[in-house]
Amino acid sequence: MTTSIGTPVFTTVGGDVSAATVSPDGGKTSQTLAALSQGQNTLAGSIADAVQDASDAKAEATQASSDAADAKTIVSDLAGTAVTTDQANVANGYAALDGAGCPNIPGNYITFGDGTGMPTLQFKEGNAPSGNPLSLKVWVELANNEAWLSLNAPYAGSTKGGLCADGPGQCVLGKADNYFDTAYLGSAVNVVSDAKDKTVAGSFDDLTYEQAQKLSDAVFSVAVKIFQLNSAIAEKGADKARYHVGMIAQEIEAAITAAGLDPAKYAMWTSTPVTQLVEKDTGQKDKEGNAIMTYEVVPVYEADGKTQKTQQMLRYEQVLCTLFAGAKSRIATLIKDVSDLTTRVVALEAKASGSAA
Repeated sequence: MTTSIGTPVFTTVGGDVSAATVSPDGGKTSQTLAALSQGQNTLAGSIADAVQDASDAKAEATQASSDAADAKTIVSDLAGTAVTTDQANVANGYAALDGAGCPNIPGNYITFGDGTGMPTLQFKEGNAPSGNPLSLKVWVELANNEAWLSLNAPYAGSTKGGLCADGPGQCVLGKADNYFDTAYLGSAVNVVSDAKDKTVAGSFDDLTYEQAQKLSDAVFSVAVKIFQLNSAIAEKGADKARYHVGMIAQEIEAAITAAGLDPAKYAMWTSTPVTQLVEKDTGQKDKEGNAIMTYEVVPVYEADGKTQKTQQMLRYEQVLCTLFAGAKSRIATLIKDVSDLTTRVVALEAKASGSAA
């Protein structure tokens, strides 16, 4: 078959029509009817695939439009509960980061986890900058008193970390009315004793320093007792509570007072008013309707309801230093007395020997 003016015409006829050829370009090229049919089938398949792809694209576009509408609804619903900057560091708000990237958590108590009111923090070791220790720092600021407490991993050149204040004398460990039970240490406690940190008022070796002699005599007059702690008796029973050796703070106070001195001026003896932390309702409620509580430090009174309880304590290293100074003075006096007696005895013996001759 051939074509003229675009109309195909058979040019050869055989018994099999599929072997007939056609030319779409005036005889320049030709192809069999079978090949043409196959091309048409392929084209039909491609069109069908394109139609299906278009249908799938339309379905996806419809779903995307629906998802966008849902997202718009969610954003609209969240508009009324979105976290704003004015909720930083306030009740029912959030803890904001300061300029150094550190979280500031306000309030009297920080509760994590079980909601018991006792702070529980869990930290996992991470990567610290080269040469710097891993460090957990707690900043405390109450009534214009502020301090850092640092828990440090080992520093360069050291195998030990430590719990320390961020500066000299910034933190107190425990309170007179809220003290630790026991401290287990691998060596003796180190106490500041550098000359540059002290202003010396006098010496026990100076016998003309009347204050020192009175203090020494007062402490020397106090009896050393053997006792059991009431807390240990309550916990273990009187038959199992262990015996301790020491002095009674009230007796030290009385002895110093009897010597005409003021016990409050001497750091070997302390008396601290007892207080307790009481939870109080502010009268306000949070968004869930729960009462907003605050905490207040209040005095603890004796049975009369008027006299505030106190907790008396002793700094034994200072008590022992005073006893040592007193013993040292007394031993020196005894040595002198023995020396004088020895001299007199020798003189008397010599005199007696001369008289006998």
